[in-house]
Amino acid sequence: MSVVGVIGTGNMGGALVKGWLRSAPPDLTLLVWDKIEAAAERLLGSGPIAMGAGPEDVVSRSDVILVVVKPKDAEELLKVLAPLFEDRHIVVSSMAGVTLASLRAMLGDRPALKPEEMFYQRMLAGDPREATHPAREFLNGRSLSTYYDEIAL
Repeated sequence: MSVVGVIGTGNMGGALVKGWLRSAPPDLTLLVWDKIEAAAERLLGSGPIAMGAGPEDVVSRSDVILVVVKPKDAEELLKVLAPLFEDRHIVVSSMAGVTLASLRAMLGDRPALKPEEMFYQRMLAGDPREATHPAREFLNGRSLSTYYDEIAL
């Protein structure tokens, strides 16, 4: 079963949830939470939706987390959630006015792809130049055979 967490189910978050329900795969569950409980509750019963006990619960039970809160609430919320994010999480922001730079400052700057995923993604895209910078960083102090063993093969 796939679980997508939605933190913030006001006008924008609620509209996104309703849109996904129109074409949701059968194994998808949306786990929703909003600081205004009624905003999340109004979505219950309209499809495969469950309500999280809090934003921390949504993060722990989801692999993809959509954050749709007001910009004034973003920093406080993300400071609480940042330590809970793991490599398995994909965090998607739909917060108006919150820049990527501020998200990086709040969440850290981990790459979205693992080195081996980035290598293959760049090769499939026909973009070997883009793969050279991460390769050079990896090879700093390591052998080429280690790169092949851990990344390229």
